[in-house]
Amino acid sequence: MAHHIDGPSSLPRRNACPASHNEELAVLEKFPEAADRETEWSKDGEEKHALIASAVKERKEPEDDDLKYAYDIVISDMDTNPGETYEIVSEKEMPLAFDRFGTPDLVVYPQSIDVANVYEFKFGHTRVPNAEYNWQIKDYMLGLLDKGLESVCGKVIQPPLNSVSQYVESSEYSHTIRNGIKSILDRCHSENPAHVPGEHCKYCLARVFGTCHVYQTPALYFPRDISVEEYVKTLGPAEASKLYKTMGLALDWFSEGIKTMERMFMADEIRMEGFRKGMGREGNRTWKRPADAAATLRALAENNNIDTSKLFNMKTPKQVETVLKKVEGIDSEIAKLVTRPPGKRKMMEDE
Repeated sequence: MAHHIDGPSSLPRRNACPASHNEELAVLEKFPEAADRETEWSKDGEEKHALIASAVKERKEPEDDDLKYAYDIVISDMDTNPGETYEIVSEKEMPLAFDRFGTPDLVVYPQSIDVANVYEFKFGHTRVPNAEYNWQIKDYMLGLLDKGLESVCGKVIQPPLNSVSQYVESSEYSHTIRNGIKSILDRCHSENPAHVPGEHCKYCLARVFGTCHVYQTPALYFPRDISVEEYVKTLGPAEASKLYKTMGLALDWFSEGIKTMERMFMADEIRMEGFRKGMGREGNRTWKRPADAAATLRALAENNNIDTSKLFNMKTPKQVETVLKKVEGIDSEIAKLVTRPPGKRKMMEDE
């Protein structure tokens, strides 16, 4: 399903990062097929929207808990006006202010009064802004008010979190939403729009295709929806060189980051869900502290009549272990412990 570059679903991102408009526009110019790009999540969402709309029209309660949660809210709203007949529209493109378009998840129009309810269903587990602060639902509300309705109620429903919020606006005050959207678009189309990285970057096409210059430095998001080979073939020599150097910087940054976080975790400076302190693997068969190792081996050798000169001429723990295991009276496990001590405590991921 095609989307307007500055459509309702993009407005929260445009509001958070005005430069995302130009960044995504550059992606669409280079990869026109990205305009119709669908992900697993978007396909799943569209299927669920259709199921909810069908259930509402037929007044047939869905079996799925998340769908049932959304269904119950919509039906409850409709039942506040007994005897009313409704027009129910799902995923239908509608014109929006400032020459744009969008496709709301569900719109319910009572036939006897000039009002409407518009619904946005969110099935992720990351909490989205309430309707009052949600530019996506408010954009649809303005589109409906511009059709001549007296008032519109917008609801954002997030079944996995048992969350529902609503915002009501009348035609008299629709200019408050219009001015807010205009301000967002004006900042996007300014001469030097600001880059503001954050959680909103997760859904930005420039992040997905790896073209945003902000994310060409060590960062949390990298293109995973396209193979490296496929992507680099689209780059010119200068772009390829820049990306290669950036990958090197990112590798160094993450390598240092892993060491730092492990050190901080072991020192109880930070906590991380899903990780614990545990005993690592056995030692790497090298002498960590030669003086201590020599003293221990010398004591064992003298107590067991071992030729110490022969013992200390050996270069590796494995060689020493082999000799000690042949000495009568020395337990093989002791020999192993002396030459191959257990690994130090390390950060381990819970299974």
